[in-house]
Amino acid sequence: MKNVTARGIIKTLSPLCQIEKSDKINNKLIVIHRRDKYLVRDAENNLRAISVLAPSSNTIRATIRDLLSADITDALLKKDVKLGYKSLLTLYVGGGGVEGGTKRSLEDIEKLKAQNVVLSLLGASPDKIIAGKTIVGMPVLVCEETVTAGLVPARWYNDYGSLPHYTDVLDIKQLVRHDNLQDYEVVARLSEQGFSEMEAYDMALAAKKAGKGANNEDPEEDKPEKKSETSRQTIYNVETVIPGAIYYHYITIRNPHNVEIGALLGALRRFAKDPYIGGSSSRGYGEISVNYDIAVDDEVIGMLTVNENSSRKFEIDDLSGTALSDALAEYDAYIANITAEQVAI
Repeated sequence: MKNVTARGIIKTLSPLCQIEKSDKINNKLIVIHRRDKYLVRDAENNLRAISVLAPSSNTIRATIRDLLSADITDALLKKDVKLGYKSLLTLYVGGGGVEGGTKRSLEDIEKLKAQNVVLSLLGASPDKIIAGKTIVGMPVLVCEETVTAGLVPARWYNDYGSLPHYTDVLDIKQLVRHDNLQDYEVVARLSEQGFSEMEAYDMALAAKKAGKGANNEDPEEDKPEKKSETSRQTIYNVETVIPGAIYYHYITIRNPHNVEIGALLGALRRFAKDPYIGGSSSRGYGEISVNYDIAVDDEVIGMLTVNENSSRKFEIDDLSGTALSDALAEYDAYIANITAEQVAI
């Protein structure tokens, strides 16, 4: 049995923000980035746990699923074909929210996987769990602690010289949602009714805020807030990963058919056009580049780059001759000839 693995580096090209939760610290709202925990040895050779900012492997897996599903549904729309609820949900989400029905036989499941590349690669559970072939690894920050712990192969850090500590990649951004209704030129555009509605809202908000302080021991804090203090402006702080952070990552497909290798390449090709993960992409956050070796078992047969230097390009270096190009061509043919029956659930 042969496995095909894309293994290499994800690099942040802008602040990365994958929200896990929000909290108030020192009376300030802060949005917390997700973290992965690792056991590492410190300078005294003691084991300790560290929490490292990182994007989720599940986010990357879901992104691949979305990209492949978009290829399929775009091709069907060009033929004026739309899918039913259950079929579309199974493609994009994997089947959650679908009412249980008659359980499929193993023979039926294998038939579904043979004709639907999303199910074969990533699985689903429309009415019975269908296991996919793809393993999406956890992105591991390339830093002093993870390298010392042996979590990153030498191939992917030897070129970087001295490495940052895991705490060095954290940056806290202060974001402000501006209250345009404090601007006279904007307020002047309100109708008479709209102005009355705004006044009523502001007075209600001031009363609500004053009520929150009713039990304070400090009498100065019990004073009702002024209407001017009921701004819709919001100030909050967001944990982000700094641009330039490097993550080691891999994606493995177990015993794939050629079209499945091509599907992974096709997903990365589409991703290059809109190379963002995580939240706040409307602010430009979450842009990444990808640099992978492609190997069959331990033999590297090619390399690929996605959005290198923000190029929005997908490039393959087919060291094996044409193996990767052929796989991508087979996937393109699969998409060009896709039918609703192939993805119907």
